[in-house]
Amino acid sequence: METGKIIEFWENKRIIAAVCLESRGERLHILTEQNREASLSSNRVINCSDYLVDPALSRDELVLKLKLIVERRNRLKEETNVNELWELLQGEGDIFTGETLAELWFGKQTSSDGISAMQRALSEDKIYFKQKGEKYILNPQELVEQYHLKLEREKEKARETEEVSQWLRQIWSGKKLPLNQATE
Repeated sequence: METGKIIEFWENKRIIAAVCLESRGERLHILTEQNREASLSSNRVINCSDYLVDPALSRDELVLKLKLIVERRNRLKEETNVNELWELLQGEGDIFTGETLAELWFGKQTSSDGISAMQRALSEDKIYFKQKGEKYILNPQELVEQYHLKLEREKEKARETEEVSQWLRQIWSGKKLPLNQATE
């Protein structure tokens, strides 16, 4: 791995960006976006940038560059509509790489930022795709419908809980309210 490359890896179910400060065979000495130095196995890298930062920059400058890169990738992630992508892929196969999905969404010449944005969007998706290793599997229509139904039930339950909570707060504040108002 080349010194100065921006890499990403999974840590605690989150994608973390880092700059490679030194490569020692299979181990990388990195600086993360959280300003933490660490040693990382190269097989944990899920995304490697197609550009370099100057590793001679100060630690603060490197962290600032990482944060700006992560912001750019998160903005691209917000442009990613996983539902539309899932609909587009119906009948086109079941298993895809993050790079393939990024190319489909952002265009053939997508950068490592686009690939990262896609991986970030897919990591947050719990409905349309299932991640298995480095691959993304399209969830079948029936499962997607079940997820949507479950989300609707959860929203309804949360709404009802909030209504009862408001009713109780009014009662505790001394307001006289009919009992049936909490259950309407």
